[in-house]
Parts: sequence; structure tokens; C-alpha cells
Amino acid sequence: MNILQQVKHQRPLLVRLDSLEEERVLLEKQISGERPDLLLKVSTMSKQSVLKFLSNYKVEFKSADIERKKALLQSCIGDIVLSGDLVKINPS
Repeated sequence: MNILQQVKHQRPLLVRLDSLEEERVLLEKQISGERPDLLLKVSTMSKQSVLKFLSNYKVEFKSADIERKKALLQSCIGDIVLSGDLVKINPS
């Protein structure tokens, strides 16, 4: 089912999709410039491989010391915005 048919206001969704696609293209260029082998590997990973990677990451994160956990989170999170009961986490 087309998600655009399920939402009342389509423009914000389309803008966000365009933004994400631009970000994907930039990341793809960065990866291909730095590690072309990594781009090929990521683009050909099966769903099962991704799930295994995430499972291993979860185990490693749980066993990491506090400094390693901080470093991992800081590399992923740009900032956090609190507004009442809403928490918005922006990527780095």
C-alpha cells in the first residue's frame, strides 16, 4: 500500500523523503571514496546478515565500558531536544 495515500499532509513527508535520499547519496559517495569495498558489502547484505550484525552490536554495546558506550552514542547523536513530554534525537 502506498504510504502517501495514508497520510493527510503529504508535502512534509515528501520533503523528508527527499532529504533522506540526498543524505543517502552523500553517504554513498563518502563510502565509495573512502571504502568502495564497504559500499559493495553494505548494498549486498541480506536481511539476515543485517539482523545478525545488529544482534552482535547489541551484545557488544552491553558489554562495553562506559567510555566506549559514550563514544558510540556521541558518534551517532548530534543533539537531543526536549519539549514537554517529547524527546527528539537528531543524528550527527
